[in-house]
Amino acid sequence: MKNSSQPNDLSAKPEGISRREMVQKLVSGASSGIIATSIATPIAADMQPPVPTTVAEQSVPATKWTPLFLDAHQADTLSVLAEIIIPGSAKAEVTQFIDLLLSVDTIESRTKFVAAISATDGEALRSDGMPFKKLATARQLEIVTLASKSSPGNLRDHFENLKEWVRKAYYSSEIGMREMGWSDTYFYDSLPPCNGTTS
Repeated sequence: MKNSSQPNDLSAKPEGISRREMVQKLVSGASSGIIATSIATPIAADMQPPVPTTVAEQSVPATKWTPLFLDAHQADTLSVLAEIIIPGSAKAEVTQFIDLLLSVDTIESRTKFVAAISATDGEALRSDGMPFKKLATARQLEIVTLASKSSPGNLRDHFENLKEWVRKAYYSSEIGMREMGWSDTYFYDSLPPCNGTTS
């Protein structure tokens, strides 16, 4: 099991599986309810009409999930952020899907994602003296709102990167697709924007 205190291995891939094989699993698996459409960064330029397929069962177990790329702290932080950005992200297994994609993504994309998570934690530690995931919900929302409304730059850019990952992961899940009106036969050509305080 990965030690959460150790830095991410940005060059590692899931042992015994190639990028091509991972994509095949994303396209043909059948158990978790997460819809796979692309593995480009971040997830897709702006998703093509998705194919209703699911992530492989062994990648996202129904009972217990272990991240493939993120460490436990990063995964927990992402889960909290995702739920703030789009409520319902936990049920849609957004964190699991993003982690799966990151496990076969480029070093550059992985580095930017880890930096974005670290920037959010860094802001919480600077202002409140504790990790973001341990803050009260109201304070978490204040930090996210600050990041979303700050001038373009380090914290804002990191937040926008995270928001885009969450948005595309959520709306490529079955839950997100059904919110857009998917009925097994109809697809939208593009994804909706995130609205509210985090837009």
